[in-house]
Amino acid sequence: MKAILTVLLLTLTGCATQVSYVPTNSPPRPMVARSPQSVDVFTSGVPDRPFSEVGLLNAREGAADDYGQMVAALREAAGQYGCDGVIITGTENEVSTNWYNDDVESRLNLYGTCIVYLDQSEPVAQPVSSLLP
Repeated sequence: MKAILTVLLLTLTGCATQVSYVPTNSPPRPMVARSPQSVDVFTSGVPDRPFSEVGLLNAREGAADDYGQMVAALREAAGQYGCDGVIITGTENEVSTNWYNDDVESRLNLYGTCIVYLDQSEPVAQPVSSLLP
C-alpha cells in the first residue's frame, strides 16, 4: 500500500510546474515574502524604476500546464522569495525521450530574473515604540 501511495504522489508532483531559484547578487534590503499579485511581471522590457537583479528563476512545465499557468507559478515563487518583480528573459523547449517506450516529450522552460527595486516606494514599517509620544 505504501508503495502505491509513493508512486501516486511522485506522479502527481511530476504534473505541476516546478520552479527553481538561484540567488545571484546580494539584495539591497531584506527580502520579505509577498503576495503574487504584488509582484510586477515584465515581458517586453525592464521597469522604469531603478532595480537590482538578485536571482534567477526557472519554471519547468508540468504535464497539463499552459504558458499562463507557468507565468503564474513563476510569479508565485517570486513572491515567496521576496522579489518586487520578475523580468521574463526567455523560453526554451526541452526535448527528451522516455527510456521505457522511446516516446518523445517536449517541456517548456520559462526563465526570469528576480528584481528588487532600489527606490522602495512603500513605507518601511517602523517599530510601534517609535510612534509613541
